[in-house]
Amino acid sequence: HMDRWMLFSLAVLLAIGITMVLNTTYLFSQERFGDGTYLFRKQLVAIGLGLVGLSVAVLLPPSVYRRLTGPLLVVTLIAMVLVLIPGVGVVRGGSHRWLGVSPFVFQPSELAKVTFVLYLAYTLSQKGDRLKQFVPGILPPLLVASVFIALLLAEPDFGSAFILSVITMAMLFVAGGRVMHIACVALAALPVGAFFIMSADYRMKRLLAFMDPWSDPTNTGFQIIQSW
Repeated sequence: HMDRWMLFSLAVLLAIGITMVLNTTYLFSQERFGDGTYLFRKQLVAIGLGLVGLSVAVLLPPSVYRRLTGPLLVVTLIAMVLVLIPGVGVVRGGSHRWLGVSPFVFQPSELAKVTFVLYLAYTLSQKGDRLKQFVPGILPPLLVASVFIALLLAEPDFGSAFILSVITMAMLFVAGGRVMHIACVALAALPVGAFFIMSADYRMKRLLAFMDPWSDPTNTGFQIIQSW
């Protein structure tokens, strides 16, 4: 069974995205590659591969995902440790986020987002009424999440760590965890998040860029200006 509204939302996002890719990269592709549609066609290939993956994912029964959850979690954890090992992980811009040999590299953090959703869906579906209790209910998945978040912060990849934190809180809430428990965990995590934001100047600049993005249009203000 496929959620038609989710499929419709996906189609709309892809249509908007591919239109914007053509709109924003045509002149650059023409200048760099002699073909204004070069990056546009690369994006179409990526979408095609993604749709093949989507088709396979839809056809697989839930039992397959349950069986894959444990092995995927272990593989993802190992990959996230490997990126931190000098000589193994690929370093770009001072961050250890990639594995592989150029141009065939990937970010284990992207795999972690998918794997962790599967893990939470599986483990939370098994808990039932225990989710209303802190220690047997939400503490175990919080500890697993903490390991992944700590590895992401070590790369450093604050953005992915934040996304994984939000995913964890949202899925605990949807699964039936007590709002008080989730709120207390979120409040306890705020000082940690604030520390990591303030510990790096570039994070503070990005956070405050909305106040005057035109003061640094090619760096900290770039994303905000492009979104406008």
